[in-house]
Amino acid sequence: MKSDSEIRHAVEAELSCHPLVDDTDLLVTVEHGVVTLSGYARNLFQKYGAEDAVKRVAGVTAVANIIALHRGLPLSLNDLKSPAMRSMP
Repeated sequence: MKSDSEIRHAVEAELSCHPLVDDTDLLVTVEHGVVTLSGYARNLFQKYGAEDAVKRVAGVTAVANIIALHRGLPLSLNDLKSPAMRSMP
């Protein structure tokens, strides 16, 4: 069984490589396998993308997603494109 510290490191690694998630403003805490995500996301894709990514990590028993949305940040068309579409000219 993984320790909370090991789970937190695995969750942070998963979030850092997820193509839809900007983990710059996210905070991860873990207590008895329950992961709490807090901080700020630009949009709902990032908020729920982070939650989906965390659910894939071994040792996670539940996820509390209390990520708030940045209000007032402009949403660009690039934010809505998939990573593959962003690489296209």
